[in-house]
Amino acid sequence: MPSSINRNASSLFTSNGFSTARLMAYCLAAVLLMALDQRGAYNQKIRTSLATLVSPVQMLASLPVEMFEAIGENLVARENLLTINQNLEDRLLRQQVKLSRLSALEDEARRLRSLLGARSGLRVNTLVAELLHIDLDPYSHKVIVDRGQNDGVFAGMVVLDAGGVMGQVDIASPETAEIILISDPDHALPVQVARTGMRSIAFGTGDTSILMLPNVSINADIKQGDLLQTSGMGQLFPAGYSVARVMSVERSPGHPFARVWARPLSQLDRAREVLVLFPEKTIDKSTQDNAESAVLPKADPKAPEADTSAVSDSR
Repeated sequence: MPSSINRNASSLFTSNGFSTARLMAYCLAAVLLMALDQRGAYNQKIRTSLATLVSPVQMLASLPVEMFEAIGENLVARENLLTINQNLEDRLLRQQVKLSRLSALEDEARRLRSLLGARSGLRVNTLVAELLHIDLDPYSHKVIVDRGQNDGVFAGMVVLDAGGVMGQVDIASPETAEIILISDPDHALPVQVARTGMRSIAFGTGDTSILMLPNVSINADIKQGDLLQTSGMGQLFPAGYSVARVMSVERSPGHPFARVWARPLSQLDRAREVLVLFPEKTIDKSTQDNAESAVLPKADPKAPEADTSAVSDSR
């Protein structure tokens, strides 16, 4: 090992003049380059030129890394956008549900105001009831309301809405009541024409938008647009409540009766709240006698007959 080092050193520091001259040239070139760099910054220019030449290679080398970073950022941004979009869709759905509920509440408030307006025109006691169930039988038009015997409801009571007569209580249970609508094929309602006072009977047709008056004389004074009201006949429906409006009158030669079609004024297929009409309270005979005895003077048994007849005449 020392012998090899000695040989290399002897070859490097040989006394050959050419090697010495070359070393001097290198040293002179180094000193010259340092002087030029100190004076004119040529090395900086050279480095700038070399950097310009090398920059495309650097860009190509860094391109895969930048691509991976860009793809990662896009994926993260896409996931964030998807999350934000899903949150916005959920929020929109909740707001739409709230809006639909608000619209339903507004409609309900409007219906209640209509019912209150209709109730304000009545001088009798009424009870507001809400529909719970609709009979699915196409040949039976009946509904269930949330009022029953516990609320004073009993069979035969009249049911109204803001438009007019809807039907009457058919069956009453403690908590609910079954209402038969005037459009039921088995229902008949005594009516009269408001314009002329002519009386007839309106039958249900199974269609919530049509009532039929089959027993109207062909010469009867009834025409399209006439208002039909309850006549009070039959002692079930009080007189004077709106029922329907005449749609058409069909008169056929040779037939003694005309066929009259009318459209109900109540919202039979859309109403949610109804008014149950309590019948007017009748005065008991004993109460009436007591009231009369309180007003009229008692006859004196010792008084002459003329005085007693005078009292009876006054009564």
